[in-house]
Amino acid sequence: MESRSDYVLGHSRQELERLEKQGQFLGRLTRDLLVRAGVGAGMRVLDFGAGAGDVTLLAAELVGPEGQVVALDASAEALSRLRARAAARGLGNIVAVEGDESHAATLARPHGFDAVVGRLVLLHQRDPEGALGRVLDVLRPGGVVAFHEIEIEAGMWSAPTFPLMEAAFRWIVGAFTHGGMPVDIGRRIARVFERRGLVDRKLVREGLLESGPESLGPEFMANTVRALLPAIVRLGLATAEEVGIDSLAGRMREAIVAGDLSFVPCYLVGASARAPM
Repeated sequence: MESRSDYVLGHSRQELERLEKQGQFLGRLTRDLLVRAGVGAGMRVLDFGAGAGDVTLLAAELVGPEGQVVALDASAEALSRLRARAAARGLGNIVAVEGDESHAATLARPHGFDAVVGRLVLLHQRDPEGALGRVLDVLRPGGVVAFHEIEIEAGMWSAPTFPLMEAAFRWIVGAFTHGGMPVDIGRRIARVFERRGLVDRKLVREGLLESGPESLGPEFMANTVRALLPAIVRLGLATAEEVGIDSLAGRMREAIVAGDLSFVPCYLVGASARAPM
């Protein structure tokens, strides 16, 4: 099966574990987005690019036992992990399907989906606007869409300045954008929503304000740097010695405590809309 995704990090055990930790960090924001969009009890939901299933599990809890979440992903390894996680939680309302957006129409029969959702998936598509358009085709009239994507052009924020976190952000962005990742995903989503005549369109930039020794931000950023480290070094963005990956999260945490820092490691765009009736 040829993938339409440019997800460069693969689906090794280590990468799936990283995605689960990422899910723990972003879970509160994503759940809020799904609720704002209108995902609720009894709905049939498509999770596009489900990966290891963090958004699938959130949606499954929101739709309840009378609803259903269809998790669509090109990785058999990721879906195997998702099935195990769903079974461990006793969630019987999840169906995991291997494929890409070209399979969505078949899965939608006969009545379409009540909602289409995804997180950090459009960024990795070779044609993000085209992929979004194709999955929107499976929405029933009045159905809702909700995507959570990193808004690279929004940067990061800290007060006072946080040089080590700023460096990590530059390394991550440099590695991803070298492969063509869009920095303006929010604007691209907005164009598709408008062209398709969706209503109740909302695009909100949001980020987690982190501080203190218990922050999950250092691990979130350091784990991403670790996954991208070969590309970071290959592209000349930093040497392995400059990154110091094994101590990176610890050094970030020390800086947070020593400088009484507050920071937003990255911003996401929470994009939601509704298909016209």
